[in-house]
Parts: sequence; C-alpha cells; structure tokens
Amino acid sequence: MVWMREAAERFLAEFGGLKVDIAGAGIAKGRESFELNPGDVDSEVDRFADWGAGLGKSLF
Repeated sequence: MVWMREAAERFLAEFGGLKVDIAGAGIAKGRESFELNPGDVDSEVDRFADWGAGLGKSLF
C-alpha cells in the first residue's frame, strides 16, 4: 500500500489539474504541453511503490 505524504497532498490540492500549454523548439528537446492530473496515474500505484523501493525512498 502506498500512502501519500502530507506535503504531496497539499501540493496536489493546490496545483492538481493545472495545465500548461507550451510548444516550440528547445535546446535538447522540444517543449510540449503537460497537465498535473493525479488521477492519470491511479492504476500505476504499484509501479511507483516498486520504483520507490528500488531507490530506498518513498515517492509520496
């Protein structure tokens, strides 16, 4: 089971749903739009838990 840290919860409460529309050339990679939507990774909780375990850190 993965538990979200209080700081992550506060961050997502403030910035979750934020969409940034950018495009254009970059130095190493072109810029592209993104959205901070935590619901997009609901099915990936086990992946983040495994990744964190491999790093020896909690990602939440």
